[in-house]
Amino acid sequence: MPSNRRHASLALQCLLLVSLSSAGAVAAEAPSGPGGETPLGGSSPMPDNLLVPSEYATIQAAVDAAVNGEVIVVAGGFYSENVIIDAKAVTIYASGTVWIWPAVNEPVFTIEHTPDEQFVTLQGLVIRDPDDIDLGMPMPSDDDSESYTTACGLYATYASVYVTDCQFVGLQTSGDASMLSHANGGAISARSSNIVLHRSTVQSCESTWGGAVWVYGGSFEATQCLFRGNDAEQGGGLYLFNVESSLEQCELAYNEATVDGSQLGVCGGTLDMKRCRLSGDLATGSAVRANAWYMGTFGFAPTITVANCRFETGDSTEYTYVWYQDAGDGPSLATSTFCDLHRCAGVVESDSELAMLESCDACAADVNFDGVTNMDDLMDVLLQWGDADPFTDLLYESGSSMPPLFDVGVGETDAWDLSLVVTYFGTCG
Repeated sequence: MPSNRRHASLALQCLLLVSLSSAGAVAAEAPSGPGGETPLGGSSPMPDNLLVPSEYATIQAAVDAAVNGEVIVVAGGFYSENVIIDAKAVTIYASGTVWIWPAVNEPVFTIEHTPDEQFVTLQGLVIRDPDDIDLGMPMPSDDDSESYTTACGLYATYASVYVTDCQFVGLQTSGDASMLSHANGGAISARSSNIVLHRSTVQSCESTWGGAVWVYGGSFEATQCLFRGNDAEQGGGLYLFNVESSLEQCELAYNEATVDGSQLGVCGGTLDMKRCRLSGDLATGSAVRANAWYMGTFGFAPTITVANCRFETGDSTEYTYVWYQDAGDGPSLATSTFCDLHRCAGVVESDSELAMLESCDACAADVNFDGVTNMDDLMDVLLQWGDADPFTDLLYESGSSMPPLFDVGVGETDAWDLSLVVTYFGTCG
């Protein structure tokens, strides 16, 4: 007990020091782009900004006037547009709360043929379907003459796009059941493109394949992102088809697939998953479905690595396997944690070394799930400070109820989370 008191005293001192310094050192740090550059707000010299709506009435008008490397600053407000960015690399930055929805049944942003080794950057935007909110503004067209609607948030082809601090809410696409249909991907649909998603949220989106994200070819990288409450036939959260992909510090929660892969579908390609949380799975097949990619009679199994992830079920879980793979060797899951798995028949690996817990909530503030809240948990919180980490961001609402639509952004690891570790320090075990 004296040892616990000493550790708790040290934790309190850490809490005080970090709380005083966090507002300056951490919160002021601007996000960096794929090459380490700061899209806006850093100390490097920036090109002239194009202002919407004070200089240009619409975002599209500013894009048409911009040249490579310029920044379009969009003032807070509501915008109904379908923006096309072709063969340009510009930054679209939200100054204040910027809501954008499609003026017609086409993607809000269509980005094509980005110049080599350059990215289009979208920063701080809320891209959503506003049908459930009366804003007194024009709503997207309901044209029943079309065989499909493509009102996703972002459609990219032969492009490189960096998305940071954005929110995609309530967007839908629908079409035939073809995996190659360009109507797939409720929020983001990409073909032969490089997509980087950072500190962004995709919620309540719907499609045939990939309720939140559908990517065919190219690469996809997501860090500190939340994919929640999305719906599809295959790949309720994401569907990645022959993609070089990575997910790190991401949470996939309460996504649903009516056929298979409630959280994630993978076909060929590569996937590297680190420190991710998959929870509340709803599917008749599996939480993660990994298939081989076939060219004629030749099949190419996906290459997948998984490290330090957490898999847990929801109350209404119906799936059979946590991870189902039809070809190749399944990933090693020995470093991951499994909770509440009494409802499923098995996992891809039934190794005795797997950490199988009755509940992930058995010990409050136990970040690393070792059965006790201690210095290891405190140090983990400090190491992830400022990150939207699915484990150390303890006070972010991650229960069965959905967060309000006006507050769907990712959280961050901060003094509130550290205080929770201090409160429960030395308990359990």
